[in-house]
Amino acid sequence: VVPCLPLSRGRIAPLFCEVIKQLKNKVLYLPEYLKKEYFIRPVEFKLFDEEKLNKILSAYPYKIEFISEKELEDKILNNEDIYYLKFGFEYRYFHVINGKTGAIVYQNYSNGMMKTNLTQSDFKDLVKAINKQK
Repeated sequence: VVPCLPLSRGRIAPLFCEVIKQLKNKVLYLPEYLKKEYFIRPVEFKLFDEEKLNKILSAYPYKIEFISEKELEDKILNNEDIYYLKFGFEYRYFHVINGKTGAIVYQNYSNGMMKTNLTQSDFKDLVKAINKQK
């Protein structure tokens, strides 16, 4: 078990593990559902505008690959050494998970009730955590 430490002080501080620095040289897999925006009223999912999605992802300078949920499941079941993003729209969590161990190596929870979708700052915070590691 790799101990996780708070990145910063605060009520809702992101957590990270020392192993997160491996993301500099690994692909971060994003499930295909993250190409969609969630709208509260009316409740619906719509594909992100490509330009908007690219702007959000531009904050992450390392490798990212979208993957179907089935392909991701296969990689996990085959015990591949991967990292993937798990994002919750309703509860607004942002987790990076080691697919081999199931360990959450980075987590962040939004403190804004109206923030339901991925943002550029989510990836900026992740990059800060990765770069903080020696």
